[in-house]
Amino acid sequence: MTNFDELAEEWFSKALNMKPGQMLSVPAYTVSRARNTRKTLITIQNSYLKVHAVEASKIIITDIFEEDGKWFVGLQRVTPQMQSYLTDEDGDIISVKIDPDRKRTIINMLRDGYKLEHIERVLKLTEDERRIFFF
Repeated sequence: MTNFDELAEEWFSKALNMKPGQMLSVPAYTVSRARNTRKTLITIQNSYLKVHAVEASKIIITDIFEEDGKWFVGLQRVTPQMQSYLTDEDGDIISVKIDPDRKRTIINMLRDGYKLEHIERVLKLTEDERRIFFF
C-alpha cells in the first residue's frame, strides 16, 4: 500500500465517523490527482462493502470538483435507505422496511449467549424475527 492509498484510507475512515449530512472535501491539487484519489476511494469503499456493508453504504463519493482553483473529491455521509416499496400482483403498493442494526443486535445477543426470552423481552421480536432466528 502506498502512502497515497494510506491517506485515502484515513480520509474514508474519517468519513465513516461523520454525522449524516456532513461532507468531507479531500484536497487533490490537480485534476489527475483528484481522479486518482476518487478511484482509490472507490476501491477502498468496495473493500469495506465486503466486510461492513451497512457502514460503507453510508458514504457517497462525489465526482471531483473545483473550488477556488483547487481540486477536491467529496465524501458525504448519508443515511442509507431503509425503506422500499413492493408492488404486489394487484397493483397495491406495500412499504417494506429493513433494519440492519436490529439484525446485528439480535445476532450479537445470540453470540453473547442471551436466551430467547431475554432477547424477546428487550427487543420485542416480530414473528418474522422469531422464525428467522429461532425456528
